[in-house]
Amino acid sequence: MTPWIREKFTSIVTVVIIGGLALVFIISGMFTPSRTRGMSDAAVAAVVNGDPINLPEFSRAVNQRLEMYRSMMGGKITEAQLKQMRIREGVIEGMISEKLAKQAAEKAGLAGSDEEVRETIRKYPAFQKDGRFDAATYKLVLQQNQLTPGGFEKMVRDGASAQSWQRYFAHRVRTSEKEVENEFLISNDKRNIKYVLLTTENGRKGVQVPTAEIEKFLKDPSKLSIAKSQFEFKKTQEFKGKTFDQVKEEIARSTIASEKLDDIKKAIEAAAAEAVSKLQVAKSADAALNAALKRYGAEVKETGLVSRLNPYLPGIGEAKDLLADAFAADSPINGKAKKYVSGAWTLVAVLIDTKKPDLSQLSKEREKILKQLSFRKERELYEAWMKKFREKSSIDLNTAVISGSET
Repeated sequence: MTPWIREKFTSIVTVVIIGGLALVFIISGMFTPSRTRGMSDAAVAAVVNGDPINLPEFSRAVNQRLEMYRSMMGGKITEAQLKQMRIREGVIEGMISEKLAKQAAEKAGLAGSDEEVRETIRKYPAFQKDGRFDAATYKLVLQQNQLTPGGFEKMVRDGASAQSWQRYFAHRVRTSEKEVENEFLISNDKRNIKYVLLTTENGRKGVQVPTAEIEKFLKDPSKLSIAKSQFEFKKTQEFKGKTFDQVKEEIARSTIASEKLDDIKKAIEAAAAEAVSKLQVAKSADAALNAALKRYGAEVKETGLVSRLNPYLPGIGEAKDLLADAFAADSPINGKAKKYVSGAWTLVAVLIDTKKPDLSQLSKEREKILKQLSFRKERELYEAWMKKFREKSSIDLNTAVISGSET
């Protein structure tokens, strides 16, 4: 993960310091020696060109990220899910990028100055009392979070250096009027696509399961146990307000159908054929197709107006072939439905509306487009630099720390 994933080069250290370090620590729980799993404070998570990322700062960043995800998901997230998200790996990648940017800034004479450090600290609300910076409060907050003034000020300086390096790239970007106009033309050339999306789930719903098979399934104690487990898992959402006896046949039918892979494939193909023959531009034709697709749990939908700049279509995801056809000069789906197949779905689509750009509106969007282009160029320039600089750098990872297996 690079700093560009956050808002315009905002790195982990910068977010932590300028965006809420001390207050976040106080609210979400202070870093304690127990979180080092017995390792000394001098232990490192990584060393970047001789510059260490110490275990305490890495642990704080990981804890902050964990709290962020828990907060976003209302606390309903398991440790297994957190591990699957590879949070520790993502944090260390961001911190490595931060170190590299800081080192580059220092080498270029762009390191954060003493004045910048002082002003950042003095303006931070957590260190103020009665609207003014208070030295005693500053020391107390750092002490509560097991930080020294010297260590904290170094973090602030590193963040300021990273911001200086951001400005370095911003100053190297130039955007012409022609580029702005081309971006306007592309982003305002839009299409609305009507479609039917068919997944394995739709195919499973379309599989016919004889009543005899359902009865046999429910008489088998081991399979009945599986059905009860599925009910327990879904009873607060899909089966809310229902008893097991009310839905057991539905669960059995679904479980049996999911094992009939050939039948699922045939059901998807049958549904797609139905969609190809009946999907039309006219909205009046949707009802008949929806009726035919009801057994599959599928229905006619629209993307709304989309541009070619975004490869991810609303409700569909990535669909490069469909986008290429939609924006082709002689579009093969202009008024005629076509089937598309990917590893995740089968899709039937037809182009129903085209919106061409109006150059008379360019002046209203010029500033916004200019900012978007500048940001994109900065990101591309930064990523190209980071790739080369990282290849030349010496980066040693403490794999036990990063994986969370340290003892």
